[in-house]
Amino acid sequence: FEDLAKLIERSVKEDVEGREVAFAFSGGVDSTLMAVLCKKYAKRVKLYTVSFPDKEDLIYAEKIAPLLGLRHEVYLLNDEEAKDLYLKVESKLH
Repeated sequence: FEDLAKLIERSVKEDVEGREVAFAFSGGVDSTLMAVLCKKYAKRVKLYTVSFPDKEDLIYAEKIAPLLGLRHEVYLLNDEEAKDLYLKVESKLH
């Protein structure tokens, strides 16, 4: 396990060191690990969460981001907005 942790940290460091980084943040284990490592090595980190109101990912992201001391922006969608975005993305794939 220790070797895996070192490999992950080294990989993140090589990718983000001294750079500005932004990524999708759910507050789950994987995105929290990335946020911690990016905070350690990146010049600046910004987290984004896109969710429906009161969903589990949003709840965790809003609790964890302040604990990490990172900038965090939340974008809430309703059903209609999600459908519109889906249709736009789908049309680009065809």
